[in-house]
Amino acid sequence: MYTPERMASNPSAAHNRQRAAGTMLVELMVALALASIAIAAAIAALMVARDAAAAIHEMTLLQQQASYALRSMGRQIRSAGSLELQAIADGPSAVRFALPTVSGTSRVHGTDGGPGASDSLTLAHVAPPLLPGLQRDCLGQTAAPGTRTLATFQVDANGNLICRSSSGRSQPLIAGVAAFKLRFRVDKGAQLQSMSASEVEAAQQWPAVRAVEVCLELRGEQRVTASEHEYIGCFKRSARSAGRMTLVTRRLFLLNALLED
Repeated sequence: MYTPERMASNPSAAHNRQRAAGTMLVELMVALALASIAIAAAIAALMVARDAAAAIHEMTLLQQQASYALRSMGRQIRSAGSLELQAIADGPSAVRFALPTVSGTSRVHGTDGGPGASDSLTLAHVAPPLLPGLQRDCLGQTAAPGTRTLATFQVDANGNLICRSSSGRSQPLIAGVAAFKLRFRVDKGAQLQSMSASEVEAAQQWPAVRAVEVCLELRGEQRVTASEHEYIGCFKRSARSAGRMTLVTRRLFLLNALLED
């Protein structure tokens, strides 16, 4: 056992002990620093992985919503103005087909929301009289055979893309819609001209519309650091994502059978 007298008589041993204690303290501090760096790196990697997973999840949801909305609108656009051919006896052994006469033949109509507002789209079709149950409105309800039905798509104040049927009932199809813009392909004889709703209305060219181009700009609900970026939206100007996943998608739909006014 060391006593003060012994330590005083053996200064080298005391110095070695102090050096050993100092070395252990330095090693402990270095270990703590390395552990802190490792923990910080692990937390940073975890945050990056979490943001990436959140971004993938948000983008998947946006793609699913866009696909559903475009599929619903596309079904109505393609059938707008279409009519089931009627078989007419033309002699004892011949049959010809013709379009029936139906009042109110306007098949597509739109309104221009302006530079910073979404548009709206109204579509009309006649349910096939010979194939009951085939045609459904934008709410999924079966239309009565031979009746003319309407479907209106527009964005409400809460950013929901809603559909309103002929009955006046409406329901949201998807949420998080930042923009809903339309362009119409109008038959000009030699070519199809792209026009806005206000241009078609001014020229009274709704009967000549042959296709509808739909642009949807969807924005995710959660803020994701990895989604900070600039993009060109449906309003055709540069915008920032503001930390939210953003999806801009465009689709061109052709009208099927056309009924001329």
